[in-house]
Amino acid sequence: MDIMTIISFLTALGNTMTHPETIVICGGTSIALEHGFRQSTEDIDCIECSAYTAKIAHIIARHYTLHIALSSHVCVTDSYSPKLLYYATTYGKFGNLTVKTICGVPLLCMKLKSYRQNSKDRIDCEFLLKEAITYGKTYDDVLTTFKDIYGNEALMPIAAETALRRAFNIQNVEEIQDKLSKFSKLINDGLLSINDIPVEYRNQILEYTLEKADD
Repeated sequence: MDIMTIISFLTALGNTMTHPETIVICGGTSIALEHGFRQSTEDIDCIECSAYTAKIAHIIARHYTLHIALSSHVCVTDSYSPKLLYYATTYGKFGNLTVKTICGVPLLCMKLKSYRQNSKDRIDCEFLLKEAITYGKTYDDVLTTFKDIYGNEALMPIAAETALRRAFNIQNVEEIQDKLSKFSKLINDGLLSINDIPVEYRNQILEYTLEKADD
């Protein structure tokens, strides 16, 4: 289902409903509406949707012979947390229907939390990370949001954490310490000068060398 079909579906849904309702969308539909690098989706994943709204949606889909549904399956997956609702932003109003989305860094955190192999999660993360960096978000911004939503950064899959660190050029502490140790030895042996050290390590190597001297 492409973006125009999604919009038409939501418009028909809101115009059919007899009283105001709100849904909170995430997943592929949110990507299609808010980010645009994925142009279609199968179902509309919701973390908030009343039984009444789901029933009307089913009627609309059947009337227009659309293979589409408002799905709450995401609420029983690892990527769901009630705290996500605090990050919902209003996308628009369609008649009696207010549509909110989980997008940006919170959506990235959902993708990092699931990060399923052989799924669209990894490709989605790649695009969402690039966009986050373009808008000036930092590694700490993503990690802070992840911790707020899920309680602990340790709940992020290792493969997802690796992708996150790679995107922001953050290395493991052990890797950094190993490089600093090697650089320090090469400097002490007269094989390198501080100007030969990559710029991103120069301040760290100076601090590291001073710490070792104090020891």
